[in-house]
Amino acid sequence: MWRMKNVYKTKLQRKMEDKLKNVKSNQFVLMFHSISPKETWYNRDYCMTAESFENLILGLGNKEVTFASLDDICAKSKWKTVFITFDDIFSDVFSNAYPILKKYKIPFAVFVTADFIDKHNMISGEMLSALSNERLCTIGAHTLSHRNLSECRLREQFREIYQSKCILEYLTKKKVAYCAYPYGNMVHIPLTAVAMARFAGYKMAFSTIAGPVCNGMRFMMPRINVNEHNWKHVLNKCSR
Repeated sequence: MWRMKNVYKTKLQRKMEDKLKNVKSNQFVLMFHSISPKETWYNRDYCMTAESFENLILGLGNKEVTFASLDDICAKSKWKTVFITFDDIFSDVFSNAYPILKKYKIPFAVFVTADFIDKHNMISGEMLSALSNERLCTIGAHTLSHRNLSECRLREQFREIYQSKCILEYLTKKKVAYCAYPYGNMVHIPLTAVAMARFAGYKMAFSTIAGPVCNGMRFMMPRINVNEHNWKHVLNKCSR
């Protein structure tokens, strides 16, 4: 039964992504994971070098694309706008991506998995504190332990979604208004989790459904995954 549901949702997601291609939007949310040297990559689909990351940022800037914080998402603008987000968060985001973003004054958001803080190769409490005091950075939640929400009972779903928000607000002393679902496709986002994200007080929640910003999908907001092998394509897509 689960396998049939999985196949159905995968087909449904493809149909949704096809429809999103026709959505008239000049806003795109980009999703990154690890910004690191090739020899340290854990998965080529979610990694890119710092050099490529900086080239993407410069390329978008040269094409007069505007960078904005998540607070400006869905706001009307005649300019093409890109929102930079990171999931999990690896320590290399702080050491390799953050200096580039700070150099060019680019707003960005980090979706932190609370239980990953201070783990090997992940963001430390000290790094999180520094980012929470950075005006360019928005701290968001990526659940408590990065579990597949579709495999969690309702109580566990709520704990993952709500407790991560509470922990991050306690650590940063700031309101956490945004979250991103682990894995993020329709197979892994039950409708109960969407309802809980609303109930928990989030302003918006992000998926990995590929497409531009869509105002009608505020609690399953599409994003475009960026890696070493597709960043030039993404550059063209966002500036076309």
